[in-house]
Amino acid sequence: MNTILTNMTKKKFGQISIAQPIALLAMILALQGCDKDSGTDLTGKALLTSVHWKISSAEGTFTVKLGSIPILSDEFSVTDSLDSCEKDDYISFSPDNSFQVIDDGDRCEDSPEDGILESGNYDYEEENNRIAIDLLQDDLEDLPDGIFDDPWFEVKELDAQIFRLTKSIDESFSDKGVTYNVSAVINLTMVPVLSNCGCSQDD
Repeated sequence: MNTILTNMTKKKFGQISIAQPIALLAMILALQGCDKDSGTDLTGKALLTSVHWKISSAEGTFTVKLGSIPILSDEFSVTDSLDSCEKDDYISFSPDNSFQVIDDGDRCEDSPEDGILESGNYDYEEENNRIAIDLLQDDLEDLPDGIFDDPWFEVKELDAQIFRLTKSIDESFSDKGVTYNVSAVINLTMVPVLSNCGCSQDD
């Protein structure tokens, strides 16, 4: 390999020292090593836990019906209501099925000293393409009983560029003797945080 590189370099640049092709070879090997460590060849839980994830969008739709008559229908976006200091927070999934939400970059005034905003557990079933995260369950626990008893989100997409979850709800609940039907779709998209700059791929 060194002889080939040396001859190629001599033809282009003339007489050179042996140090140059060695340096070139070292650079090529280093670049190859970076590609292997980038996470692009990882899948499933190995990929999920190899990088930090920042929420890019959290939105959905819901409809409440009385019998078959819609009485309330709307769209919502959680990310639109976030303060600027919350938009660079990220979630870190660990191989032991725990996670942490970290206040990164622009710290909020009430942020804890260690920067850990939330912590808990998750369960990822790669073979069934679904994940349950304590954080998502806790955020929706104030909904009427029966609306969010199922903690699982479908993993629609997970690769080196995006982590996309969705959940469909079609349930009913009773209040003061009246039965309501609720249908909703929740879509959550995360992108990896680039470790070398503290930014994400959608910045």
